Amino acid sequence: YTRDSKWKGDFNGVLKSRIQAFFTSLLSRQLDSAVKGVANLDRDVTIEEMLDSCEPYIGRDYDGDPPIAIGTAARLAPTGIAGVVNILPFMCAPGTIINSVSPSFRKDNNNLPWINIDYDGQDDTGIETRLEAFMYQASEYSKHISNKPSAEKILRSSEKAEILGKH
Repeated sequence: YTRDSKWKGDFNGVLKSRIQAFFTSLLSRQLDSAVKGVANLDRDVTIEEMLDSCEPYIGRDYDGDPPIAIGTAARLAPTGIAGVVNILPFMCAPGTIINSVSPSFRKDNNNLPWINIDYDGQDDTGIETRLEAFMYQASEYSKHISNKPSAEKILRSSEKAEILGKH
């Protein structure tokens, strides 16, 4: 809203969007503190983070779902997620755009399992098989990445080695 108001030269729109952003941020912090310790917010992604992470797949100035969906996936991929399910309405143009960039996204993210599901409201006899295959891929991917040493595991190992070396 801020960006569009700036483009239009709408000062009132810019002011309104800034006020809205301030109160949204305030409310978000209050809600986060209310559920601290109950809900895991480590993978909570802000709109700004989504837009910052969507390129090179989707331009951040594209309005709609594509930068949000790809940006979220890009932000979460390094956190150890095991896959992405992209559900899109049948013949949805933004969903089709996401669908078209998903192969390059997967390639750039260690072949992260990704499934695109077109949904038209009708029963789809093949969906269960596709989801089972996706869940198997995600499970195998999760096992594969959990066996790789993370930076945290490497750090802990080097700290243990230092402690053992000092004795």
